[in-house]
Amino acid sequence: MSNNKINIHKIGILIAVFIAPFVSTSILTLLMILNLSCFIGKKIYDKDFNFEKTFLDKILLLFCISIIFSTAMSKNIISSLQVAVMYFCIIGFYFMCVNEIKTEKTLYLIVKVLVISALIVSLYGIYQKIAGVYTPESWVDKEMFSDIQTRVYSTFKNPNVLGEYLVLLIPVTVSLFWHYEKITYKIGVIVVALSMTLCLLYTYSRGAWLGLLLATLVFAVLINKRMLLIVGLMILILPFILPGSILNRFLSIGNISETSSSYRVLVWTSSLNMAKDYWISGIGMGIDTFTKVYPLYAAKGVYVLHAHNVYIQILIELGIVGLISFIGIIALFYKEMLNCINKKDKNLSKLIIGISSGVAGFLFQGFVDNIWYNHRVSFIFWVLLSLGVISQRLSNETLESVNNDKGNTCN
Repeated sequence: MSNNKINIHKIGILIAVFIAPFVSTSILTLLMILNLSCFIGKKIYDKDFNFEKTFLDKILLLFCISIIFSTAMSKNIISSLQVAVMYFCIIGFYFMCVNEIKTEKTLYLIVKVLVISALIVSLYGIYQKIAGVYTPESWVDKEMFSDIQTRVYSTFKNPNVLGEYLVLLIPVTVSLFWHYEKITYKIGVIVVALSMTLCLLYTYSRGAWLGLLLATLVFAVLINKRMLLIVGLMILILPFILPGSILNRFLSIGNISETSSSYRVLVWTSSLNMAKDYWISGIGMGIDTFTKVYPLYAAKGVYVLHAHNVYIQILIELGIVGLISFIGIIALFYKEMLNCINKKDKNLSKLIIGISSGVAGFLFQGFVDNIWYNHRVSFIFWVLLSLGVISQRLSNETLESVNNDKGNTCN
């Protein structure tokens, strides 16, 4: 009976990570609640169940406390409470993954399901490019980029959000190249990764391009520093093979005269002024809460749904404790991931590198976008954190087993 329950939990995790890009936030939240209800029920009735303790538990608790405090002090408590509940579901799902995924086989199954889901999303995005899906005028400065007719968004309704999602998962996909031994599977991984990269290019999201560039550099440094030479050569070749529309868009990065860039600077300035008044308690989570307060600080004609910078957004919503605890989560995560990579566990080090690179690129994009704006992308982010934590635990268990075997042999 216990094994059947465990299988149900694993199936629930697989379903959630697969359908996340294709369903609404409400449906995903309901699915998380269903999964968590089963998980909590198991903890109550299964006497043999032991809750897995991880290196992120204490700092995550502080982060959760900041959510509770900011919600209590919210300028729109009903709206903030709804978002807070959803975030607690996501964090609860993180703990469920950490406790239910016990083997390397299950870990890689989750990863493969994530990649298959991302491939479907990418193929749909490529189809949108071919079909010439409608692109709102607000997404492109036509005076500077008249050659951009379509920005794809696939199932995410926004090209920047699609870019965030792909930045997270492209490095994870590439890491599977080292997981498979058969050449046909390796070629398949390359084709899938290239499809996802092509879709990302068609988003014309400069923040996502920068995120992928950083993720690629991190991946190269961590896997083999000699790969930096290959990456450097690829970057030198790209201007000769990329379409003019993509090249022009990329070269406009940092051009303050371009509408989107100048708009962001004004948003950041207004948001920082807002943060100065609410840095202790935060205003509470959610778009409705932000849009209730932001107009009091907005530059003339610059009205937005978020701060276009996840770190400023966290400071505004959760206050200084929320921001510090989030930075602490990331710092501890990378400390442990780098320790695992340095231990040279061949079975999991490549996956850990893929996860670390994807998260790094995602967080880098967070300097120009609110990468938590879309809750489905936030869900995938926390799933990847859980997979990193699980990989760290399995890697340590493997190395301990090897060391014990060596000790027994010596005896």
